[in-house]
Amino acid sequence: MLRVNDVWYRYRKGKWILRGISFDIKEGLHCIVGRNGSGKTTLIRIIIGALRPSKGEVIVCGKKIRSIKDAVNLVSYVPSNPTSFLVGPTVREDLEKSSRGESFDSSPVKKLLNKRVSDLSEGEKRVVAVYSSILQKKKVLILDEPSVGLDKRNRGLIMEILRQISEDRVVLIATNDMRIAYECDNIMVLDNGKIVLSGQPLEVILSDRFIFESPIARFVKLLNIEQIGKMKIRTKKELIDILRNKIC
Repeated sequence: MLRVNDVWYRYRKGKWILRGISFDIKEGLHCIVGRNGSGKTTLIRIIIGALRPSKGEVIVCGKKIRSIKDAVNLVSYVPSNPTSFLVGPTVREDLEKSSRGESFDSSPVKKLLNKRVSDLSEGEKRVVAVYSSILQKKKVLILDEPSVGLDKRNRGLIMEILRQISEDRVVLIATNDMRIAYECDNIMVLDNGKIVLSGQPLEVILSDRFIFESPIARFVKLLNIEQIGKMKIRTKKELIDILRNKIC
């Protein structure tokens, strides 16, 4: 559903920001991680049509994306600043503009419906922005650093919502938060404008080429097969629960 084919991007004829990015992803919860300046935001802006690549192409559901106009009916984008996504004035009125008549009185944000957007905390704004984008029911949902400023409860709420809708949509998250990344189906590691590593979370984190140090990465690398067996971890969810309780 989302194909990025040999995408290069050079800033004002200066250095290359992206250098031959390629991936093809379908429904599911996907994540791009990378250090600041690695090219994550540039790649997102190309996918949503806000930038045109110097070389290569982006295709969403068979349609080539050359501009925002091409992407508007296919891609929903929640920027790192959720205030720029919300129009208000109240949460209910904001959601009504995205829902196309669908009821959301039993939604995860039902307690916020009568609040003014301007009165929401940063965490609440982020949760409402994500939920509003989901109501648009576009085939691809892209989120830039969705966990910034979130407490454990709101972070868990967002991931629960995203996990549910990713069964029939592409959800792509750009983040440096490994608590988020580890819950995704697939991680792509972006470094110096290239994808240097990709795969399932445990596979990526255990790789010698993994560029991030984090409490989760250190914890997982300390576990060998024998220790995992003693802990009786049978599923990915059980390991995530352990990581949440011990680290997050």
